[in-house]
Amino acid sequence: MNIGHEIIGTGPLKVIVLESWLGDHKIWSPTYPFLDRQKFSYAFIDYRGYGASRIYDGEYTMKEISSDAITIVDNLGWEKFSVIGHSMGGMAAQRIGVDAGPRVQSIIGVVPVPASGVPLPPEVDQMFESVVHSDEAARTVIAESLGKRLTPAVTEYILSQV
Repeated sequence: MNIGHEIIGTGPLKVIVLESWLGDHKIWSPTYPFLDRQKFSYAFIDYRGYGASRIYDGEYTMKEISSDAITIVDNLGWEKFSVIGHSMGGMAAQRIGVDAGPRVQSIIGVVPVPASGVPLPPEVDQMFESVVHSDEAARTVIAESLGKRLTPAVTEYILSQV
């Protein structure tokens, strides 16, 4: 299995970049022009079921995301690396820190979900579960998670990547 990922940069400092839930690595593409490509090498990863990894089934757990990310860096020959994770990617980044131990030089969480998770009321938990079978539920979850501040086009873009 070859988990989807995109490498940007050729620098000696290595960074895994993880997206939030319900999207693929392309959500980071607006940042690409600002990346220091001589100092850093970035691996933008698609989780199983998303983007270039859409074809891969799995357990869809933090442990699996961590294992897949570590396999990618192993295949790239990266001994040491840092991790950046946004939202649910922040939770996955924390798991990578545990699983890869001293190989991880730093972890940056961008509004990360804590490693303990966030207890949700039953109706909210049910809404999240319904996303698997309902685009309308996915639209609601995406729009809510973005604070209803962005245009519907952003929600539709994110939904199209799932």
